[in-house]
Amino acid sequence: MDGSNNDHDSHGDGDCISGKAFKSIVYLDSDDNITRDSMAIMFYRAAGAPTVTQAQLNAVTFKDISSCSANVKKAIAWAVSAGIVKGFTKERYGPLEKSTRLQVAIMLYRFYK
Repeated sequence: MDGSNNDHDSHGDGDCISGKAFKSIVYLDSDDNITRDSMAIMFYRAAGAPTVTQAQLNAVTFKDISSCSANVKKAIAWAVSAGIVKGFTKERYGPLEKSTRLQVAIMLYRFYK
């Protein structure tokens, strides 16, 4: 990736990937880090983009995803309801924080469990 493509929102406070990146799967070079919102999206898409209910969306209490696109919120809500991802606290998910190897390993374990 040459840096000319910005996969993050150019509106709001830019704390989530854009709808354009969501629609294409998440593009990463082999040396790129992966963010927590990208992890949720990849698991959601790997599961076949299942239907997310309003109850699942309402159950997510992370304040730091308020400016995320509806599709990103849906992926996070699905991943939370499926038990794949959790927040740092009930109000903080950290969508643009880098996923650690430990976090990725835990998410993969939960996804395939």
